[in-house]
Amino acid sequence: MDFDIYRHMLTYDGDTARDRAITKLHRDITHLAPMNPSYKEVIINGEPRHLIVNSTLDTTVKGIVAMPGENLCVGNHVRYCDHDYWVTDASVNDGIYAYGKMTVCTDIVRFISPYDGSIVEYPTILTNATKFNTGETPNKRLTLPSGQFTMLLPIDKHTILIDNGARFLLDKRLDYPSAYRVTYVDASTYGYDDGLLNIVLLQCALDKDKDNIELMIADYYKKETEEPPSSGVAISFDY
Repeated sequence: MDFDIYRHMLTYDGDTARDRAITKLHRDITHLAPMNPSYKEVIINGEPRHLIVNSTLDTTVKGIVAMPGENLCVGNHVRYCDHDYWVTDASVNDGIYAYGKMTVCTDIVRFISPYDGSIVEYPTILTNATKFNTGETPNKRLTLPSGQFTMLLPIDKHTILIDNGARFLLDKRLDYPSAYRVTYVDASTYGYDDGLLNIVLLQCALDKDKDNIELMIADYYKKETEEPPSSGVAISFDY
C-alpha cells in the first residue's frame, strides 16, 4: 500500500487523538440520536430542527441538547409539542455540542410597538413574583415584593424601546382583564446571545377609556384626536 494513502487513512478522522475523538463523538450522536426517545422535531426561529429534549424537576423547563455543529442561543423561540418556549439558558457551541434549557410560555402579550406604531404579539413567560422572597434567586429570576410580576420578551427593535411606565393587558379573563405597568426593564440577566428582556410589572388599574379589551392592548386609545392603529395583529420575531 502506498504510504501516503496509508497516512491519509490514519488521519481520516483528524490529525490528533483529540480530533479523532471529537469526530467519533459527532458521528455517534448524529447516528444514534434518532433512536433516542428524547430526539424531537422542533421549530426554532421558524426553521425545522432536531433537539434532544429531556424533562427536568421543573415541569415548565426542558433540558435541550443541539445536534453537533448547531447553535443554541438565549432568546431562541422554540415551537415544541404545540407549545411556545423561549431558550432561557444556553452554552456556547464549543466544537462538541451546545446545550441549555427552554422554558414554556404562559401567556400571549399584544402591544403597540414603540418602534413603528404597529401592533405586535409575542408569547411570553409571566412569573408571579409573590411566591419568592424579596431578593435575587440563584436561577436568575428577579424576585420582588407582593403584587409584582416578571415578563420575558425577546430583544428586538420593537421590545428594546419598552420603558418604565408602559402598560400591558395580561389575563385569562378577557371581559375585565388585569393591567400592568412596567417599573423596571432588566436587559442584562438574559442579555447575551439573541437575548431576552426581563421586564418587571406592577399591577395597575384597567382604563376602559384607553385600553382595548377586545384586542387585549393597553393604551390603544391615547388621544381622541389620534386614529387608533390598525387592528391587524402580526406576530413579530426579529432573528
